[in-house]
Amino acid sequence: MNPFESDYFSANKPIWHDCLGESANNISTLIVNFFPALGESVYDIKQVGGIEINSNNFCIETSEGKFLLKKWGNSLTYAEIVGICELSSNLSSKKIPVSTLIPAFDQSLAIRYNNQVWSLFKFDEGLFFSGSIQELISVAEAVGLLFNNLAEIDLNFGGLKIPEMRSLNDFKLFKDYFSNPVDVHNIFQEKDRELLISNKDLLQKEVELIFNSDINLGRFQFSHFDLHPHNILMKGGELSSFLDLDSIRLMHSGYALGFVSLKLCRQSVVNTGKTPKEIANIWMGVLSQSMTQNNQWIPFISELAIADVLRRIAIILRLNIVDRNPQWNAFLSVQLNHLQEARLLFNS
Repeated sequence: MNPFESDYFSANKPIWHDCLGESANNISTLIVNFFPALGESVYDIKQVGGIEINSNNFCIETSEGKFLLKKWGNSLTYAEIVGICELSSNLSSKKIPVSTLIPAFDQSLAIRYNNQVWSLFKFDEGLFFSGSIQELISVAEAVGLLFNNLAEIDLNFGGLKIPEMRSLNDFKLFKDYFSNPVDVHNIFQEKDRELLISNKDLLQKEVELIFNSDINLGRFQFSHFDLHPHNILMKGGELSSFLDLDSIRLMHSGYALGFVSLKLCRQSVVNTGKTPKEIANIWMGVLSQSMTQNNQWIPFISELAIADVLRRIAIILRLNIVDRNPQWNAFLSVQLNHLQEARLLFNS
């Protein structure tokens, strides 16, 4: 796979599969018991197809319309989930395009059922971000508005964990890998092993540079740190909704803004055929105008984007080395390509 080739995120149509059997029966029971205002029966239940966190989302159709039922991941505490729900409601009240939460009969925004935590939202119609110039401009403006509003939220709100960026643990993991590459390569299947071997020098160069650089990280605030094309819903060329608010955390905003800039700009290069520089100039011109109070990070955008890519590569390496878990190996080529794509987009 070469830089700016189509990848998993290039497909812009959400895929839904029929949800049947015991799982469908449990969801029907949940809706009828906790959301009686939606009707006494559920006509149709579909589960989104995908290998990411959003595969825990279900499209529910009742006599009152279509809704999205979210099963929250087990990595979050109930208090954290409630905090995210309240934050989502806060953004919605400010006209930020996020999915609208529907309270249960007791006004709870997050309910416990079958040893899981669930929330219900209005169903947002649309397609994933495809990368057209119109979409690129629309989302750049909306991302600026989103981060401006997230910056106004009190830092003590919600008690959400701070993700580790450029952590000492990740740096040690990379250094150990570079010291003993063969041992690590042998853990991987042939295709992924060849990817690591062919990209090892580039990876080592970027690790040494990023972990030893003095980078302006942007404002410390709430930030959505996983805004990739499948977490952005579009309708008629305009932004319909930001998805996956699970990924809002307290952190330096530059990391999140660097990553979303990389993901959306590379998508536009794939979609439009324009050069990386042309796309980056369009995106950064609009985004910087909408973020006049938080733009000191802009000269470091390549480094910030790569820092988050390295965090994701470290997760994949650690899962394989420590747990022998290849769960995210399908994204290894995507992340390694991002090391080159970030430089091609944002280096002067």
